[in-house]
Amino acid sequence: QDLASNAGVTQNGVIGSSVVTIDLTPPTLPAVTIVSSNAAATARANAGDTITLSITASEVILPPVVAIAGRSASVSGGSNNRWTATYKVVTAEVSEGPASVFVAFEDLASNSGQNVSTTTDSSVVTIDLTAPTMTSVTIASDNVADSTKANGGDTITVSMVASEALVAPTVTIAGQAATVSGSGTSWTASYAVVAASVSEGACSVAITFADLASNAGAAVASTTDSSSVEIDKTPPSLTSVSITSNNAMDATRANVGDTITLTILASEAIVLTS
Repeated sequence: QDLASNAGVTQNGVIGSSVVTIDLTPPTLPAVTIVSSNAAATARANAGDTITLSITASEVILPPVVAIAGRSASVSGGSNNRWTATYKVVTAEVSEGPASVFVAFEDLASNSGQNVSTTTDSSVVTIDLTAPTMTSVTIASDNVADSTKANGGDTITVSMVASEALVAPTVTIAGQAATVSGSGTSWTASYAVVAASVSEGACSVAITFADLASNAGAAVASTTDSSSVEIDKTPPSLTSVSITSNNAMDATRANVGDTITLTILASEAIVLTS
């Protein structure tokens, strides 16, 4: 009623379309996943890689506050209750190991959800800033006479052990691309010698490699145990061949019981095949 006691008509609803919805239920995050932009492995990250946290909420929420690896993340999105948080790894800002996750959020009614510190699918991104090393590099030939020598048709093999798991290394042997096999920390590279493609002398080795987080190791150009293979394509020659007998009367004669000796001088070390 007004000040003159005129009674107004009772109003049982709002005039227009305004609405207030009572919301007492905190929101949840049914999906939280993490991934890295690392080219070799999306579960690894090193300096310069971007770590992305994808978030799906149970209802419309305000932009969440997100930290990745303890650093404030950039947040975008909101469409269909989906948000994305990103952090570009800076070496001086983070520690090695699994990247931590933190998400604080609330809905439009200011109901705070329970802070999230884990992913919902067990996804993990491990920050790895340490370059790998080759702890063991050895070389050998399958030459039947001497494993430190090789000629046309022999296979030279380089065996490698790394300090941590690698992506397949790139290896050249005697300047030629080698065939690489293996996994994890153990790898083997082999090259079947084509005489026309290589030069004589000490066989060179060149290894480039990186770990699963794309940290490049220092290029390797030598073995760790001083093993070596020499490529030798030149057939040996016999520079001197002489024969004599121990016959007491005449060294150019022999009869029963005498020993005949053949003396051979070669142009290089040899093995006798017949």
